[in-house]
Amino acid sequence: MPNFKIYLCETAKRWNRDIGLEIVPIGKDKTPLMKWKTQRLRDTSQIDAYFDAIGDECTGIAPIMDDGIVCIDIDKHGANGFDSIQQWQKEHGVFNDTYTETTQSGGKHLFYKADTDGKRHIGTLDGVDVLSGGYIIVAPSRGTKGQYKEDNKLDIAIANNSVLELVKFAQNKEKQQKQTDNVNSQTLNIQVGERTNYLVSQIGKMKDGTFGDETIKATVRDLNNKLPNPLTDRELETQVFPSLQNFVDHTPKKIDIPVSAKDINEMIVNMADVEEKETEWLIPMWIPKGAITLLGGDGGLGKGFIWCNIVANLSNGMPCILENQTREQTEPKRTLILSAEDDANRTIIKRLKACDANLSNIDIVPMSDERFNSINFDSELLYQILDSKHYDLVIFDPLQSFIDANADMSKRNNMRKILQPLLSYTEVTGVTALIVMHTNKRTGVSGRGRFADSADIYDIARSALLLGFTQEQGKRYIDHAKSNLGEMQKTILYAIHDGMAKYCGRSDKKDADFMAMRAKKQDSPVRDEIKNTIIDVLNQTDSKSLDSKTLKESVKESVDCDVKDSTYQNAINDLKNVGQIDSIKNSRGKGKGINTIYKLNPVKPDIGTALDWQQELN
Repeated sequence: MPNFKIYLCETAKRWNRDIGLEIVPIGKDKTPLMKWKTQRLRDTSQIDAYFDAIGDECTGIAPIMDDGIVCIDIDKHGANGFDSIQQWQKEHGVFNDTYTETTQSGGKHLFYKADTDGKRHIGTLDGVDVLSGGYIIVAPSRGTKGQYKEDNKLDIAIANNSVLELVKFAQNKEKQQKQTDNVNSQTLNIQVGERTNYLVSQIGKMKDGTFGDETIKATVRDLNNKLPNPLTDRELETQVFPSLQNFVDHTPKKIDIPVSAKDINEMIVNMADVEEKETEWLIPMWIPKGAITLLGGDGGLGKGFIWCNIVANLSNGMPCILENQTREQTEPKRTLILSAEDDANRTIIKRLKACDANLSNIDIVPMSDERFNSINFDSELLYQILDSKHYDLVIFDPLQSFIDANADMSKRNNMRKILQPLLSYTEVTGVTALIVMHTNKRTGVSGRGRFADSADIYDIARSALLLGFTQEQGKRYIDHAKSNLGEMQKTILYAIHDGMAKYCGRSDKKDADFMAMRAKKQDSPVRDEIKNTIIDVLNQTDSKSLDSKTLKESVKESVDCDVKDSTYQNAINDLKNVGQIDSIKNSRGKGKGINTIYKLNPVKPDIGTALDWQQELN
């Protein structure tokens, strides 16, 4: 018996003898080599007999997950399960050490002893499955993408409370799924600009004391996955889930605008009596004084680092990242921070200190204060706070945390009415508002089209700054997307180093230019994976060839993501252009069309250089 088969056999016997699990032999395509629900290797003698008789078709083993064993399956493709597990452990405690394996695609299998319901719970968290039924492929199995490997020699441990809470959470998903299914028909019709508002409205329906916050989050994630264009995990955390804290029963109070019925003429001003004023700037040419400015960008771009840089340098009169770095020091400015994104103690103060802020000129209402949730753009409390001290700047991060949870953010009239009190206040008092918001993932748009939710938000603002990634590793940009009161400025390049945003230069490129370059290259990683899979699939056949239909189906089954027909065909064309595969066309007979055979060439060219050249042409 070859060494690998001996290794498989001995490992299978260990799972059976030491853990008490029955075994299913697995082929290279991850499918069982027997009808596992009725036929399985039940003891070590059956395992020995099977491996003595079997050929090379068996490349793996899979224990049947019964008898109180659960596997936490963490995937890193699509949604990053490692991020989900990290967040879970922050909230529920660290998992205890146990026997773990690395899967062929780079994921993790964590095995624990726990009372289970014998079911496979797919999508318990984003990128995380809780599997207590069916079979699990284990080390040292081999697949089309690599080999499963042991991480340690530990015994399978009894699950601690954090793991048990995850298992219980998974088991309760069935009840949550029923609610998801009830509204499934509605989600299919939700448009891109309506996604956030729709999901927030569903939170409102569940926020009645029946469900806990974790249950609501799981249900919302399920709903989000049903959308034609789901929000990212980061967007859910920053745009949707903050509303869990904002659902309180109250009627928003508007600012009392003094209108005298006795002398209505005081309201009307003749233009001949209007005094012309020059624009005053908080940050010259970038952020006008007494107006609303937007700071928008996807998650991970460092929006918090940017506004902390601005606030810190205003506090001591030094130039911020947007300004000429050699300008003279000016009079320090005072800022009020309202952030539902980062906490004051662990994040914001570190970023401000990194920028040498004069902390005595900076105030914050911590989001831990129970009254924080009552601060909305149209609440009386906000303006009482602003009136209590003289502030030059107020930060709102993020936008949706200061809007009533029942408001429809996608409707223009709603957002204009909600923001009108703030707009009026800034114009009267000279206080500048910097509102942090998220951008959408729409392609082929820039400026106004890139800011999420209602277009009224963009229209009300006098200036808008748009963040994004450049093509250079680690380098990002601040595009001056809108300026009603001054000349548009060149794009700022920056990077995040040593806990702060650092100026890296300027560029003539705009957000639209960077987005166009990003769109051109966004399918490259997927295309490369498809090309490698095509080669692997053809290599596994005796003739090193397959008909086009079979090859395409095999590739789609092997790749851990959705494969677009256009991307697949581009991958085929790449391989043909560099001579790594050939296509042979044969007639199926009169009137039956053409059968295309793709054949792997015996001699591989320098595919790396050739493909680099091919990508340059594209």
